[in-house]
Amino acid sequence: MDDKGKILSKASELDSVPASALQAMRKLQSPDSNIGEIVQLINYDPGMTSNILRLANSSFYGCTKAISSLREAIVRLGAKTILPLITAALASAAIKTKIRGYAMTSDQLWDHSVAVAVAAENIADILQVPGDKIAFTAGLLHDIGKVLMGKYMIDKKIRKVFEAAILKSDSLIKTESALYQIDHAEAGGILLAKWNIPDNLVQSVRFHHRPLGTENPNAAVVHIADVICVQNDIGMLYSNPKASFFPGILEKMNISPAILEEVVIRTKDSFENIKDVFSGA
Repeated sequence: MDDKGKILSKASELDSVPASALQAMRKLQSPDSNIGEIVQLINYDPGMTSNILRLANSSFYGCTKAISSLREAIVRLGAKTILPLITAALASAAIKTKIRGYAMTSDQLWDHSVAVAVAAENIADILQVPGDKIAFTAGLLHDIGKVLMGKYMIDKKIRKVFEAAILKSDSLIKTESALYQIDHAEAGGILLAKWNIPDNLVQSVRFHHRPLGTENPNAAVVHIADVICVQNDIGMLYSNPKASFFPGILEKMNISPAILEEVVIRTKDSFENIKDVFSGA
């Protein structure tokens, strides 16, 4: 088995998404969603139910009266808000883990993931991107492939080769591909597909470093959000002002310098509050 095969075989070591949660996510993205059906699906998972209610009752959402039921949470907060809460409840266990080879603690990956999720939602909102309900979710999951790659790097010899190569390279994606015939974006897309995550989310994650490789606009949204956060030190231990956008992607998405500045301001304003809300997810 080659390196790519060995990496993908590690998917079995990560918990898959519960079927009930997956169905709830699909229902929430549907214009014909039925609140009763969504509540019934989520109720199958007591842990997720308690997490969603805790998040819904946090000060960030400004509810003056306590929310005591899932139905009330969905009615009062709306599907666009509940979907990220479900995603956070699902993703936190997988993302909040030490990432071997990437010199990232569990908190660092989580902070970056939340920051990109917030920026992606802001971009989708400003541009009125079709399917903007998934922008936050795609941003939150965009680097989940690093978790899978990190499972392979538990072996110290493998990890040292990777870390040495990264120091000599200006591109993480190119280094991953050269060493393993797969990068973390592709690995993340394949992992989500194995979990039967909806294809629009899979494509958004899989192509977030090659956003012109798909017609799905959310791949571009996540890519731009990722670069914005890296350039501006949002959810990062350190910034990289030289991080660059994929050639032509800003023009394709009609994003001007003014829009970029607005996204940065919006994201910085709300990131810390949202991170605190999701920190216990």
